[in-house]
Order: sequence, then C-alpha cells, then structure tokens
Amino acid sequence: MWVLRHALPRERRPSRACAALLGILLCTPAAGAEIYRWVDASGREHFTQNLSQVPPEQRRDAQPAATRDRIQIYDAPAAAKRRGARSSREHRVPFVSQASVMLVQAKIDDRIQLTSLVDSGASVVVIPTGVARSLGYDLGPGTRRIAMSTANGTVMQPVITLRSVQLGSARVENVSAVVSDSMNSGLIGGSFINNFVYQVDAASQVIVLKPNDRVRSGASRSQWSRSFREVRGALQNVDRYLTENQLLDAARVRELEARRSELQNRLAELERAANHAEVPQAWRE
Repeated sequence: MWVLRHALPRERRPSRACAALLGILLCTPAAGAEIYRWVDASGREHFTQNLSQVPPEQRRDAQPAATRDRIQIYDAPAAAKRRGARSSREHRVPFVSQASVMLVQAKIDDRIQLTSLVDSGASVVVIPTGVARSLGYDLGPGTRRIAMSTANGTVMQPVITLRSVQLGSARVENVSAVVSDSMNSGLIGGSFINNFVYQVDAASQVIVLKPNDRVRSGASRSQWSRSFREVRGALQNVDRYLTENQLLDAARVRELEARRSELQNRLAELERAANHAEVPQAWRE
C-alpha cells in the first residue's frame, strides 16, 4: 500500500483513512466489484454491485459499468463537449458504496471509463500505469516524478497533466495526476474534488458537486502562489550563483545552466496551466 507524500501545486498529505480505504480497494478482487448500470422508467441512471437489485425485466440489458479490470476504453467524439467546473450548475454523481468506500465511474480524457475511489483527503488524482500508456502519455525518464511511500519504501512515481477528468456532468480540464503501477483502479483526489463544494447523499448514493470559485484547477490562491514562488525562487538562486561565481569550472557551469533550463521550462508549464485555468495574475505572485 502507498500514500502520497507531496504533490504540486497541492502539498497536503492524505489522511490515514485514505491509506486504509485505498488498501481495501486494492485488496478487493476485481471480479467481485462489477458495477451494473440500468435506467428506470423516469430515465434516471442507477448503479449497483448486486445484479439482483436490478429489476428482472432490466437484468438482461444491465450494463456492467466497468470491465473485469475496471477499465473501459472507447473512441472519444470528434469534438468532445467542453464543460468546465466553473459553470453554475449542480452536478449529481451516482456512487456505489463498497466497504465504506465510494466508487464512481470517472471518464479520463474522454476515452477511458475508470472505476475510481473518491477521497478528498488525497492530494491528486491517481490513475494506473496501463491507463496512462493507453492514453499516450510519456512516462519516460524525462517525466517529472514525486516521492511516494509504499510498503517497500519510498519510490518515485510520474506526475502528468490529464486533459480532462469527468464524473457524470462534472468536468475539469488540465488535472494533475500521479501514475501508479500498483493500482488497477483510479483515485479521485484534490486536483479534481477541490474544484467543487461537495455533499454526499448517502441515502440516494449520490455525490452533489457545486462549483467552487475559490479554486482554479484544484488549487487555492495560496497554493498557486506558493508554486510560482518556489520555481521563481529556485531560478533566481541559480542565476545569482552563476553571476557571483565567475571562476566555476566548465562542468559546473554546464550543470547549473541545465538546471536553469529545467526551471525555466517548469515555469513556462506553470504559466500555461494557469492561463488555461484562468488563474488571476494576483494568484501568481
């Protein structure tokens, strides 16, 4: 089992409950977690793990909401409809309760339907390595990584930016995500959930999401500001060191120039993400 240690732009560690719930999810056989979907006479969608709860006349047509490995892959529409989290509408997302865990169907990049655990205590969204590769993400040596604690010690896991994550009608674009090779399900954490104010209707098994105007792309003003300050501060330190130390050997200069280039690229990436998320300029200072 692993838990997140930190992730930019959000750095809060998940609760112990998150690790415990994730352990439950990982230890549950996939075949025993089949989720069925059916539509009642009023047109409302229902999800259940127990086929006997589906009306008899609907059972033959009841659709599993996930395959044996909890993943469905399909072609995205030619022009996927864009619906941002900052719209004024309320979103109602059905979930299935399993051993006190809320499982939902998350659509990743308009192409993959992934059964996922919802946990607002986790810093970011997490997806399996196989899903990231199916979507064409580069997980090579040049991909940024963060430290993660596992039962076998600390490991470095890739961090990517998903084009979109969607639960029901609630959609967020440019979502920070960790790629894990120890999971066959997803985890919906703060980089998605923090875009909303949410309530859980346990009786109806529905999560109600309302847009949260105090965040952009899952991060608050202080988190965006801290991310910018950290990268700019590191870049300034490198520039200052190069300016104040004129007698450095050529190898050391090359090393520092490579570091400066890396930081400049990170700052450019952060600016692009902020522009897309419509982050106010005051949040970037």
